[in-house]
Amino acid sequence: VAKVGANGTVEIADDEGNVVNTLSGIDAVIYATGYKRSLEQFDADFQEAVAPRAEAPGFLNLWNFTFHPSAPNFAFLNSCNTAGSNFSVVEVQARMVAHLWSGLVDMPSAETMLQEMQQWQAKRKTKQLQQWTTQMEAMETYARMGGCAPTLQKWPSIVRGLLFGPMHALSYRLEGPTALPADVVIPALQKMYKDCFFEPGVESFTPQEKQLLEESVNMGRECNLAPDLLEQLVAVNNLVKACSTNAKL
Repeated sequence: VAKVGANGTVEIADDEGNVVNTLSGIDAVIYATGYKRSLEQFDADFQEAVAPRAEAPGFLNLWNFTFHPSAPNFAFLNSCNTAGSNFSVVEVQARMVAHLWSGLVDMPSAETMLQEMQQWQAKRKTKQLQQWTTQMEAMETYARMGGCAPTLQKWPSIVRGLLFGPMHALSYRLEGPTALPADVVIPALQKMYKDCFFEPGVESFTPQEKQLLEESVNMGRECNLAPDLLEQLVAVNNLVKACSTNAKL
């Protein structure tokens, strides 16, 4: 916005200050300049408890970016630096909170929270990881703890989309508490993929994606990946291989 004039006119400029468009009939302009994160409303002890640690200075000291073990009835939403759109991320985070607080999913003990927080912080080895998380990491974290992560091999018509496609909160409405009917969710996701010129089915994996999937399975076995996740990757890898074999036949 370069200039707000009389009678609801607004001039729009490019990065060099040249006016490229003039809008009329504008009632209000909202400057979304962001906000400064502050903990001043909390007492000193709680401020110290949730303050960022040296291992991950870009994040509050919270379990799953949301809870501190000393106050499990208080949730921080949209508190982490996420590379990607925040809207879908916060929707899945809010569902996690609702599922935990309502008892649909069990809240872990304070000891478990602290242990997992320390393990997570220890993995943030690079400066970038100490400041940012990805949209996928955040959404998968919330979905798994909220009991609504999709079982990948159950959805072959959109499995490539779930693994490599655009991230969307609807992807986490297929299973778990507060799931929506699959015949509602899948067509909506397929339309989104189509609008993004993305083929989501198991038959559409590219050679590079097949290689990455194979490597992920091997790495998961070497690194003792959570058994349920490894099982899903193996199952999807087998689906992709079977699809490729059938295509050749």
